[in-house]
Amino acid sequence: MGLSFDRKTALWALLYAYLFTLAGIFTGGIKDQAQYGPDDVCLLFVAEEENAADQKVFESVSPACGITIGVGSLGLLLSALLCGFAMYFLLTNQPRAKRVIQSFALVGTLFTLVMLVGASLASAGLHKTCEALETASPDTSSCAAIFTRGFYSVQADKQVPEGKKLSTVDAAVTVGWLSVLSWGAYSAFEWYQWRVASQRWW
Repeated sequence: MGLSFDRKTALWALLYAYLFTLAGIFTGGIKDQAQYGPDDVCLLFVAEEENAADQKVFESVSPACGITIGVGSLGLLLSALLCGFAMYFLLTNQPRAKRVIQSFALVGTLFTLVMLVGASLASAGLHKTCEALETASPDTSSCAAIFTRGFYSVQADKQVPEGKKLSTVDAAVTVGWLSVLSWGAYSAFEWYQWRVASQRWW
């Protein structure tokens, strides 16, 4: 069975690469810049706890980072798997059966809902964090300035500040919402494809 690579195949490959890239940016942004320290303390949904030695101590025990990173990782996996299956049908010139198209549409729809949860968590968590940090800041520093200044964690019995980039976390959150829209559009197109395929008997 010969393989056929045409413009349609290239466009579908680009679509899945786009979805994969969005998931990678969302996952990487949260994992790299919304966590700090050797224990990967989450910087989403932090809340002021108490003052200690003229320093603000915050409570950071939210599982939001782990959830959002998990959602992003799932996006990476699904986009890669869907791409692999789609390329098989496209390269071998085999039309997808109705049930196959329906499976693609269902996976896309379910992940759109999961991604909605992930993007909402990241967005709400970052808003809560910045609100808490700016309220507690003695010099009315902006959230971005506080992130840049860094957070403290105990490493080898020394207090070492670890700076983070709020702009990267903001970008990851924005990409998260873009992922929701993109997966939603993809799912809608697959449902349309399924409706068209329903006119066939196989």
